Amino acid sequence: MRVADIQLRIPFGRMAVGAVLTLGVLPLLMPLVWMVSTSAKPEFDVFLNPPQLIPVRVRWQNYVDIFVQTAYARQYLNSIYIAALTVAGTVCVSAPAGYALARLRFPGQAFELPVLLSALLLRPCSLLVRTQATPSLAFKRR
Repeated sequence: MRVADIQLRIPFGRMAVGAVLTLGVLPLLMPLVWMVSTSAKPEFDVFLNPPQLIPVRVRWQNYVDIFVQTAYARQYLNSIYIAALTVAGTVCVSAPAGYALARLRFPGQAFELPVLLSALLLRPCSLLVRTQATPSLAFKRR
């Protein structure tokens, strides 16, 4: 059998799933597209009403100004430093804790693991509520 005789057959179900997933990702990419578009606009075009996705005038000088007017490289290195320390600290604490929960037997183990996992799952939700509630309380008229 020659290579030319082999047909590429993709089941319709897989193609439909791929199309639905692609359409589902497009709204998630919109903030990235908006951020890149806004970064190339002149200062006053950012505040146009109605907003424009594609800039009328592209100002490439904005990217140069980041490095000239601010200590962007230093801030970037500080972020990498903090992220590396956070990851190292998390690994140093989580690896022994995970090993202990998986291998060691102790009283209350059947209760401890579900409680720990529930706390890990609920924490981001509680932070979100606090983040959303704080600004509304700060600007509340008395």
